[in-house]
Amino acid sequence: QKDIDSQAKLAQKVAEYIDANFANPNLKLEIIAGEFYINIQYLCSIFKKHRSTTIGNYILDVRMGNAQRE
Repeated sequence: QKDIDSQAKLAQKVAEYIDANFANPNLKLEIIAGEFYINIQYLCSIFKKHRSTTIGNYILDVRMGNAQRE
Protein backbone atom coordinates (compact mmCIF):
# COMPACT_ATOMS: atom_id res chain seq x y z
CA GLN A 1 0.00 0.00 0.00
CA LYS A 2 2.81 2.41 0.89
CA ASP A 3 4.35 1.82 -2.53
CA ILE A 4 1.09 2.59 -4.31
CA ASP A 5 0.67 5.79 -2.30
CA SER A 6 4.16 6.99 -3.16
CA GLN A 7 3.58 6.13 -6.83
CA ALA A 8 0.30 8.08 -6.81
CA LYS A 9 2.08 11.05 -5.20
CA LEU A 10 4.82 10.86 -7.83
CA ALA A 11 2.25 10.78 -10.65
CA GLN A 12 0.55 13.81 -9.08
CA LYS A 13 3.86 15.70 -8.79
CA VAL A 14 4.71 14.88 -12.41
CA ALA A 15 1.28 16.16 -13.52
CA GLU A 16 1.84 19.37 -11.52
CA TYR A 17 5.29 19.77 -13.07
CA ILE A 18 3.79 19.39 -16.54
CA ASP A 19 1.01 21.87 -15.67
CA ALA A 20 3.67 24.40 -14.67
CA ASN A 21 6.01 23.77 -17.62
CA PHE A 22 3.78 22.82 -20.56
CA ALA A 23 4.70 26.01 -22.44
CA ASN A 24 8.34 24.89 -22.66
CA PRO A 25 8.76 23.51 -26.20
CA ASN A 26 11.63 21.33 -24.93
CA LEU A 27 9.46 19.51 -22.38
CA LYS A 28 10.32 15.88 -23.07
CA LEU A 29 10.24 12.60 -21.19
CA GLU A 30 14.00 12.75 -20.62
CA ILE A 31 13.70 16.14 -18.93
CA ILE A 32 10.76 15.12 -16.76
CA ALA A 33 12.45 11.84 -15.74
CA GLY A 34 15.66 13.73 -14.93
CA GLU A 35 13.75 16.25 -12.84
CA PHE A 36 12.42 13.42 -10.65
CA TYR A 37 15.60 11.27 -10.77
CA ILE A 38 13.80 8.24 -12.22
CA ASN A 39 14.14 6.37 -15.48
CA ILE A 40 11.80 6.99 -18.38
CA GLN A 41 10.21 3.52 -18.38
CA TYR A 42 9.35 3.76 -14.68
CA LEU A 43 8.03 7.29 -15.11
CA CYS A 44 5.78 6.24 -18.01
CA SER A 45 4.41 3.16 -16.27
CA ILE A 46 3.66 4.96 -13.00
CA PHE A 47 2.00 7.87 -14.77
CA LYS A 48 -0.15 5.65 -16.98
CA LYS A 49 -1.15 3.47 -14.03
CA HIS A 50 -2.28 6.36 -11.84
CA ARG A 51 -3.48 8.94 -14.39
CA SER A 52 -4.97 6.56 -17.01
CA THR A 53 -3.21 8.40 -19.83
CA THR A 54 0.30 8.62 -21.21
CA ILE A 55 2.58 11.54 -20.40
CA GLY A 56 2.62 12.56 -24.06
CA ASN A 57 -1.16 12.68 -24.18
CA TYR A 58 -1.32 14.53 -20.88
CA ILE A 59 1.08 17.22 -22.15
CA LEU A 60 -0.98 17.49 -25.34
CA ASP A 61 -4.25 17.77 -23.37
CA VAL A 62 -2.82 20.50 -21.12
CA ARG A 63 -1.50 22.44 -24.12
CA MET A 64 -4.78 22.09 -26.02
CA GLY A 65 -6.83 23.09 -23.00
CA ASN A 66 -4.67 26.13 -22.55
CA ALA A 67 -4.83 27.10 -26.22
CA GLN A 68 -8.63 27.03 -26.07
CA ARG A 69 -8.64 29.42 -23.11
CA GLU A 70 -6.45 32.01 -24.83
